[in-house]
Amino acid sequence: MSPLHQAFVTELGRTGASDAAFTLAVVLTRVLNTWTYKSFSAYAAAKESGLSLPELRRAVEELVDLRALDVRKKACLGRRMTLYRLGKVIVSRTNVFVTAPENTESAYGDADQ
Repeated sequence: MSPLHQAFVTELGRTGASDAAFTLAVVLTRVLNTWTYKSFSAYAAAKESGLSLPELRRAVEELVDLRALDVRKKACLGRRMTLYRLGKVIVSRTNVFVTAPENTESAYGDADQ
C-alpha cells in the first residue's frame, strides 16, 4: 500500500467510519486514486469486502457523507455513470502530499481538475 493510501486509511479510521465503510475503503484503495475519477464494479467490491449489495450501498453513502469519496455523475455514450475517486478532503488532512501523475486524463477523455 502506498504512503498516500496508508495515510488515507489512517485518517479515515479517525473519522469514526463504520466497519463496513472502512472495509470498503480499504478495498477501493486498490482501484481508486485521488486524481482520476473511475467507476468500480459493485459486485466485485461487495465480493472482495464481504458485504451484501445493500450494505455496500450504505457504506458508499457513508463514505461520500464523510467526504472520503468524491463523486461525479457523467453521461458517456448515452449511459449515465457514477464515477468516484478518493476524497481530497480526507487526503488533505493526512499531510502526505504526492504530485499528480503526468497523465491525469481519465478513460473518458476529460482531465481531472
